[in-house]
Amino acid sequence: MVNGIRDLTCGEVATYRAKGWVHAPGLIPRGLAKRLLARSRAVMGDTAHTISGGGGGDPEFAEYASILRNYLGIWKIEPLMREVSHSISLARVASQLLHDRPVRFFNDEVLVKPPAEAGGRATPWHQDLPHSPFERTGLINIWISLVDLPADGGAMSFLDGSHRVGPLGRTLLDKTDVLEQNPWLRGECEISPPAAMKVGDATIHGDMTIHSGPAYKGSHWRWAYLVNLMDASMRYSGGPSYGEKIEGLEPNAPFPEDRFPVLYGG
Repeated sequence: MVNGIRDLTCGEVATYRAKGWVHAPGLIPRGLAKRLLARSRAVMGDTAHTISGGGGGDPEFAEYASILRNYLGIWKIEPLMREVSHSISLARVASQLLHDRPVRFFNDEVLVKPPAEAGGRATPWHQDLPHSPFERTGLINIWISLVDLPADGGAMSFLDGSHRVGPLGRTLLDKTDVLEQNPWLRGECEISPPAAMKVGDATIHGDMTIHSGPAYKGSHWRWAYLVNLMDASMRYSGGPSYGEKIEGLEPNAPFPEDRFPVLYGG
């Protein structure tokens, strides 16, 4: 039983609506986050040498090994991750941001970023939706810090209000990122600097919100746990998924309950 995951406040929901993302301090208990870190390190090693590969192993993303080291779908092998990622409490958080709509589980992931001194590089500015297999927007990304992070020390940065600009393409496949391709964004959206975060703090962003993982200096490695939850009514677009491959599902079909269960409000 997962205990202690809190709901969002009215102010946090309002911030998400306005900016496309929100910082949620203490979203999960510190002790639970430490347990998630211990299990992540047990699977990946202290320097995250066991990975599923950038983009879930897609060759297009091979160069991303120096940007982040990830383990996609760790819920499949770690009971604690399954318990957290499939919890009603976390799904209720996503539902708050989806206007109280039912919420379905999509996936989870451990994301590890080394400091610049260990070869770490910035994650390019991008949106998630163009790289996702959904026919509409409605994915909620709950990014939980598993270590303490100083300001500008590894947390993500966002373009405030960029969730309203529309989809801007699969820019992670390009040599330039979405901000370089669309310089007008700097005049319309303020860049939020990475926040200082404590173990158990979270940032939550939507799939249209432009974000980046800036490179940082320091002796610490950034360990984070990401849970992807979605509007339960979303359908499969038939397009590629740069993560887990979607097999045996026809375009326009709803996501099957056995793999993508409705966790809240169904």
